[in-house]
Amino acid sequence: METDMPNWIEQAEARGEARGRQEGRLEGRQQGTANAVLHLFESTFESVPGGVKARILSADVDQLLVWIDRIPTATSVEDVFGNPEPN
Repeated sequence: METDMPNWIEQAEARGEARGRQEGRLEGRQQGTANAVLHLFESTFESVPGGVKARILSADVDQLLVWIDRIPTATSVEDVFGNPEPN
């Protein structure tokens, strides 16, 4: 029974490491996409109000991609977010 224990521990560690890598990739994708939205926002509107920046940084990737699609034709913050600018 003791000979199985190290193998079990190694398998559990490998699963944990794989899960951690996956979570890191997802977090990195969200951060990179948020940075792209911030860059596009600055290019289009010249500044990013604090409430807008916080909203962008806390959004998930799917929402960020929606905003990326909207920014090129937006003439206001409301055009991007579909509602009034957060305070």
